[in-house]
Order: sequence, then C-alpha cells, then structure tokens
Amino acid sequence: WAFRNPQEWANLCKGIKEDLMRKERDPEKFTLGLWPACVIDNGTDDLDAMLEHPLCKWFTAVWGRLQHGLWKQEGLNLIFPEDWHYAMKLRPFEISAAEVDRILAATTRAHVEKSLIIGTVDEVAEEMYQLVEGGATYLAPLDLSAIFLPQHRHSFSDLTMLPVASGSG
Repeated sequence: WAFRNPQEWANLCKGIKEDLMRKERDPEKFTLGLWPACVIDNGTDDLDAMLEHPLCKWFTAVWGRLQHGLWKQEGLNLIFPEDWHYAMKLRPFEISAAEVDRILAATTRAHVEKSLIIGTVDEVAEEMYQLVEGGATYLAPLDLSAIFLPQHRHSFSDLTMLPVASGSG
C-alpha cells in the first residue's frame, strides 16, 4: 500500500497535526483518511492465485507506492522510473501490450505483499485498527478480493468488509 506500515501513517498524521497547530488550526476539525487496499484470505486455496492475478500486479505497479522511488529503499527494483507518479505519468491509452507485459513481469510477489493488506478478516481488521490508532479518522477499505477471485467465489468478498469495518471478524 502507499504507506509501508501503520507506523509510517502515524508519523504522517502526527506531522500534519503539528503543522496545523503551528498554523493555529484545530487538528480535530480535519479528517485524516485513506483507502487501504486489501486482499482478504477466504480460507480456501485462492490466495496465491489472487496475488498472482494480472490485475493485482497492475494495481501494485501503479498504486503500490505513490512515491515510486520508495521501492528502492525497501530493496525492491523499480517498476517505473524513480520519479514516476500515476497521476502525472500514466497514459493508459498509450501503453502497448508489450509494455503491459513488461510491467507485470517486473511486479514481483514482494511488491504485491508490500502494497496490500493481506490476511484473514481478523488480520485485516487489526491493520485497520492500527491505522485508526495512528490517527485515521476516515477509512474506506478497498477489498480487492472480488476482482482477483475466481468467479465462483465472488460472494465471499461481498460478506467480508462489514466484519472488518466493525472489528468483529
């Protein structure tokens, strides 16, 4: 995900609140939120297939690190140039099939695992709780399982976000 871990998110929130106070603004009047992307393990043998799915790899390549150069700090190869950001550089109608293949091949399992919150409902809920503890006042979890699951399993994903959101997985 765009943040390497909940502590990085907490540090960002702390810095934002300090900046707001320096500017004599009430930090409690601001929403600090994010859309954490997750893949919920449904207890079947689908997890590996979901994490290797081409759309999962594409999601990881484009949005796994909003500051793309951070991959180097984590010991991983860059998929795009170091200063690449999807909002400025992604031109989806100009990407050739060969370039898509290159991007997917360059996106490793390690990239995927560092880009998404992956786990059971309880494990994902715990990560969400850590984000709230770190300062999030708004979370919109994106359960990408429905996109990456085989079609016969889609109903599972529909049932997972409510328990994650309520912390009662």
